[in-house]
Amino acid sequence: MPPRNRYHRKNRSWPHFLLGALTVGLGGSLLFYFLAPAAATRLLPEALRSRIPAPDRSGSFLPEQLRARLGLPAPQPGAPSAPEDEPEAAPARPLPPAALLDGDERVSVIMYHDITNQPSVYFDVTTAVFRTQLLALQQAGANVISLDDLYEHLRGGKILPPRSVVLTFDDTYLGQLTNAYPLLKEFGYPATFFVHTAVIGKKTGKDHMTWEQLRKLEREGLVRIEGHTETHPDDLRNCTDAQLQRELVDSKKLLEEKLEKQIRFLAYPVGNADGRVAQVAREAGYVMAFTMGPGLAASPADAYFVPRLLPHRMAPVLQMWQQGSPVPTTTSNVVGVKTAPLEVGSVEDGQVHMRYVRGGRLSTLRLLGRRSVPAMLAMAGASAGLNGTFFSDARVNSAGNGIVGPVLSRFGPGFAPGLPGDRQKIAGRPLVVISATEMAFLPFQPNLALDESGVERLLPGATDAFVGGAWLIHRGQPLTHEQMEAFGLTNIFDFRPRAFFGIDREGRPFLGASSTGNESDRLAETLVQLDLEECVLLDSGFSTSLSIGKTPLVSGIRRKDMDVRPVPHVLVLHAVDEATGKEIILAPPRSTNLVGPPYRPTLETLQAALQRDLPSALAADGAGGGKRGRRGRARGVRRARR
Repeated sequence: MPPRNRYHRKNRSWPHFLLGALTVGLGGSLLFYFLAPAAATRLLPEALRSRIPAPDRSGSFLPEQLRARLGLPAPQPGAPSAPEDEPEAAPARPLPPAALLDGDERVSVIMYHDITNQPSVYFDVTTAVFRTQLLALQQAGANVISLDDLYEHLRGGKILPPRSVVLTFDDTYLGQLTNAYPLLKEFGYPATFFVHTAVIGKKTGKDHMTWEQLRKLEREGLVRIEGHTETHPDDLRNCTDAQLQRELVDSKKLLEEKLEKQIRFLAYPVGNADGRVAQVAREAGYVMAFTMGPGLAASPADAYFVPRLLPHRMAPVLQMWQQGSPVPTTTSNVVGVKTAPLEVGSVEDGQVHMRYVRGGRLSTLRLLGRRSVPAMLAMAGASAGLNGTFFSDARVNSAGNGIVGPVLSRFGPGFAPGLPGDRQKIAGRPLVVISATEMAFLPFQPNLALDESGVERLLPGATDAFVGGAWLIHRGQPLTHEQMEAFGLTNIFDFRPRAFFGIDREGRPFLGASSTGNESDRLAETLVQLDLEECVLLDSGFSTSLSIGKTPLVSGIRRKDMDVRPVPHVLVLHAVDEATGKEIILAPPRSTNLVGPPYRPTLETLQAALQRDLPSALAADGAGGGKRGRRGRARGVRRARR
């Protein structure tokens, strides 16, 4: 064998042998990957072969150049990787509607427990007393309706007879069957029995109904069976997610299986629930749920916090009927929002002098302190703003910031429920809920907007909510002096500057303030000229402050040391870019240090900072208006005059 020369040794070194081995191995693996599965499956029986998914021969995992050399087609974008015969996931079931806005009757829902001849707790009712109460309802001309009738009234506006009342019974007691049911049949009154499944057919100090007895009641039709959890926990708010699944979901399924019917309604044990509990109930398929809070079932209502009355409240209900229940002055109204350029205008009719701004995107800003409206505009990067709703400490020099009623702000430290003692006092006043596309004007009820999820249930996508002082314009009509008195606002007819907010018939947000002292009913007569669909009175007097940028258009206070009164809550308008539909931020860029590009705030960063309640990190007091702001000519603002 001739000796190998240096060139031969160089080109036959061990790295080349290794490279060749890898090439052969890769080629064999590819051939096996694409050809072997098909050859192997041909050896299997047809029944077994059909159950094996076809291999992916697209080579989508390979580099593009290698796919081309192998002659493989380019992978199709979005092509499914799962076998074609794999069943698709079932679409999510739509949630039941949570806002009940259509009824105009106020219905008493009475909550009984055991009907017995030997009462053992204060909420037991004797058979004799129960008969007396049914007789009183009959003599008062009451119309006892079913829960289905109530729901269809609140949700769809079904006409109900006057003096409607609903009878419900909790806890599955046998006395409800043996003592209450014969009397219900005698009077012909429908009722609902809320049962918890763990005690059905069992004795736990008291006897309970059996499955067969419940089925018999359902077949006879006068009484309907609905859900009351499995074990009757005293406070569902303390349950874990797994416990809520068992109490609300599994118990519902068991009732539906045993009774062969759909369970639609739920009574919370002891009436305790919160937003998390309500969400589980809604996702389980309940369409309405009841608490134990005092009050009447009336629109607007949160479907998952409908109040019931204990039997001892029967007497006030009968008295209310005898005196005549007042016809509601206002009803729920949900108005679509239209994006439009900002417009500044004024009205002078001899007695009322007002300035206003309308258009743009409306939001609110709340602080855990007080600042002037121009300063808060700079924080939100907004073009125009107006002082917001009422707060608890009216002293000019105070730092108090407690808002009257529930409040949710797009800019600020999140949701606040308000003081519990205020809720009953402000019942009937306008609850305003705002989203990017709609505004809801609702007569406030104490069981509404208990938390942020409660606001969302009233208007999906809600970003802001607050309770105003009174309606000035409702459904395009001014309220009268007598109608305004019903809101219980002590200074509503005082002669003072006024701040007000609403939406016009075109769907444009509207902020306004009067520089003259005016009574609210006289002000409403002027406001109707502006084609407003809804208009609500805000905190007024010294708090009145309508501004564009740094320039106050109207101020309710004139002091050498204070040209605008600081407030904790403002309504702000962002101009909207007509080309992009995005809100225009007027906050100037700021450098975080001496090196690097300036930081340009966005709506998201402004929201995040204000949620941490750090206004000093955003802007100094009054900053951000610039020369345009000082002239009141913020970007996108037009002027009009009447």
